[in-house]
Amino acid sequence: MINNYKYFLLENSDNLRQDTTLLSEDDLIYLLKKNCKNFNFNDTPIWRNTDLLQNNYLINPKLHTRKSVMISNYYTLLIDNSPYWEGWPKRSKSIIGLLNNYTSVYGSEKFRLIPFDGAKIAVASKPDLWGSFTYLMDNLEIKIRYINIIIRGLYNFYKENINDNIELPNDDDFNNFKEDMKPLEDMIRNIDNIKKTKLYMNSDCKTFYDKLFEEIKNGKTFVEFINEYLKPNENEFKLTNYKKLVKSKVYITGNEVWTDSKCLLIHAANIENIKEKYDTRF
Repeated sequence: MINNYKYFLLENSDNLRQDTTLLSEDDLIYLLKKNCKNFNFNDTPIWRNTDLLQNNYLINPKLHTRKSVMISNYYTLLIDNSPYWEGWPKRSKSIIGLLNNYTSVYGSEKFRLIPFDGAKIAVASKPDLWGSFTYLMDNLEIKIRYINIIIRGLYNFYKENINDNIELPNDDDFNNFKEDMKPLEDMIRNIDNIKKTKLYMNSDCKTFYDKLFEEIKNGKTFVEFINEYLKPNENEFKLTNYKKLVKSKVYITGNEVWTDSKCLLIHAANIENIKEKYDTRF
């Protein structure tokens, strides 16, 4: 039994989120040896940039719900609830990192991310999720972030041309989102060509709108339509484990990864010190 490890999550003077526990050096090494037996300091690293202080931490991402900071949360909601993504770590309940020596523009401090043994790890096909949905881009000519823009555009058009007594579709709860999309889907089924042209007159998403209108008029919902283009296999995402990931020669260019497993974070400035002491503790 180690002396200082706190089995509760800190939410006090350290101002840490409920999924984040501050670790002493001994605590970190103890957990590395106990829960990260597949880890080796010479492995291809997973990095995470964040604004935490230069310490070491335990993260339990399932205790926090991630939301996009500057944009709507629709694409995360769709991925998390798609039947094609069943069995994958949910984005909203995961911690995100970048593989190999790659630096994110987000967050001022760089940490090595080490998942606990048994973690499922999702790997995007590119350094950023937004550029990884190549099947979506090839077929509908949009990046995934445009889904947020399109939903808001449909809402604005409905509000201005049909009925202004409508709320923006919910981006927190999937069932509420599907209900909120029904008036927009009805609008699409009944819209005439003049209004349709007006809807995307100044849009870069004409291919998307044309296909969306066709499929919804044929009886599909918005969710059923978009799910077909967000499939992980068609967009070259991979589901793997830590051991396979860090030994792979394919993912060496900074691919985005995420996992819902508990993880350790070691600040980059602390790595050599922890590495030197690893073999002498416990």
